[in-house]
Amino acid sequence: MTPVREVLLVTGGLGAGKTSVAVELGELLAARGTSSSVIDLDQLCWTTPDPASGIGVIDVLAASLRAVLPVHEEAGVHRFVLPRLLRDAADVQAVADAVAPARVVVVLLTADARERERRLLRRDSASTLEGHLDDVERLLPDPATADIAVATDGRTVADVAAEVLTRWDAAGS
Repeated sequence: MTPVREVLLVTGGLGAGKTSVAVELGELLAARGTSSSVIDLDQLCWTTPDPASGIGVIDVLAASLRAVLPVHEEAGVHRFVLPRLLRDAADVQAVADAVAPARVVVVLLTADARERERRLLRRDSASTLEGHLDDVERLLPDPATADIAVATDGRTVADVAAEVLTRWDAAGS
């Protein structure tokens, strides 16, 4: 019998800690001896498609996921941590469809705007920083799409990741 694919979609606004927490989750799973993959979804769809193609960024993301996951599964991986800002139910559904069949849990990482801006100032530079600061209040996920919400304000990445992992494990029970 093939193991069930377990997927944690890690979403949140710009600077909420998605990538940092996802990497730490990978470390925690490895320390447990659990085979897992952390796949940064932004990297799978960092593209500007030709409008004439009729293919959008979310389409590129979905096709890339469908191509990549079987390779990881050949390596014995069935737990996946996938960080990306997923703004609405359509984005979440597109990713869920791409990873199907799977048990999908969506975790929303939250932080107040001031904290997210501080993180962006430490992380980004030049035009990326300027664009992200302009969008910090606008580019937020719909909280209704999340199964779990975890606040990151004033907490270490390790503490947040430990809570997320505990709650992901509980959601899969």
